[in-house]
Amino acid sequence: MTEYEVGQLARSLAGHDKGQIFVVVKIEEDYIWLADGKNRLLTNPKKKKIRHIQKINTNIYDLSRDVDIHNFKDIDVRNSIEMYLKKISGGL
Repeated sequence: MTEYEVGQLARSLAGHDKGQIFVVVKIEEDYIWLADGKNRLLTNPKKKKIRHIQKINTNIYDLSRDVDIHNFKDIDVRNSIEMYLKKISGGL
């Protein structure tokens, strides 16, 4: 099993949200709760099986040093995902 951490970015591999980037909010044995700060807020994260997501070796703290890794908000999640997408597309 691949290790995940709260605040880490992950890509959905299955379902109607396939390909979408999320931030890991909570981890359980076989499930991970994900938020994107827009459609899936921290107050109502998406529950997904671990095998249906792909780990991204980046977390929101790597993208923005201003974020408290243990107390981030929806705006931090949105901004981190946007920064990551710009980074991989060559925008940074």
